[in-house]
Amino acid sequence: MDDFSKQKIIWIELTDHPNFALDLDGYYINNTVFFITGKHLKYLTAFLNSKICEWYFDKICATSGVGTRRWIKMYIDQIMIPKISLEQESVIEAIMDNITDNKKISPSVEMSINSLISELFGLSANEFNHVMNAIL
Repeated sequence: MDDFSKQKIIWIELTDHPNFALDLDGYYINNTVFFITGKHLKYLTAFLNSKICEWYFDKICATSGVGTRRWIKMYIDQIMIPKISLEQESVIEAIMDNITDNKKISPSVEMSINSLISELFGLSANEFNHVMNAIL
């Protein structure tokens, strides 16, 4: 029961795009919402909302039958999360703090996150462009 009151990443099951949110206040959630607790939550939130993750998730998940993806735990568990250095994590955390403070994300900030995530996977410029074009 303690996990419910911890800081966590929360998301709903049925959505067309990743909608992972960082709950820093320990809200209680209902049975239609999934959550993850642990360390590196800002990095994980940025990663899970990235176009790279969305592209990969599209390859492994089931849909609702009308095209909406099912973001359920058994698929989330299959996502490969790259390890990052403390310096890289600090950059992503600063970006996430800026998003939280401003309560919005600009296209340039979103592109910065996607670029950072693609670097973690070692994607070439062509591979990165392929993923971005496939999702857009």
